[in-house]
Amino acid sequence: MKKENGYNFMTRLSKEIIRISLLILMLMLLDGCDHTANEIKQAYGKYVYENSAGKTEIIEINQDEIRFDNVDVNALKEIKATFEAQREINKLEQEGKVVDENQRKTIKEKYQGEIDWSDFYNQSFSYNAEYEEDSQAIYFESVTGNENEMYLSYDLKHKMLTVYTIEFKKDMN
Repeated sequence: MKKENGYNFMTRLSKEIIRISLLILMLMLLDGCDHTANEIKQAYGKYVYENSAGKTEIIEINQDEIRFDNVDVNALKEIKATFEAQREINKLEQEGKVVDENQRKTIKEKYQGEIDWSDFYNQSFSYNAEYEEDSQAIYFESVTGNENEMYLSYDLKHKMLTVYTIEFKKDMN
């Protein structure tokens, strides 16, 4: 009889330990989600960039959308096409193939033709955001249904929004 009571006590104790552990784990997960949401909120705001022509380009981020105003999407498209073309050229060269200037130009033109960012001209669009603690950055991906989505990153430390190689500064006004 004593053995049975001891067994019941140990079973109940084990169940309570498991319940408490699960409760602590859930609270830790909720705290982590809240922390991520707070980090993403820091990226909300208005960002400005003055291009080489002297025109001000603006990107605004809020909890629902990203909005482009006067953003030179063609310049961003050029950067993206150059990046993608260089990645393909590097792959070909790693395979031992020689890529001449004409082939480089053809590859870049191919990517320029494939990227359709007409959805971004002075438009707003929804996004997915992800906080990466190691780099202290928020990564945004446009959600337009376009197969060539746009990627933006926000550096929490420097309060800088980067779209490929173009840096937009946070407007503190």
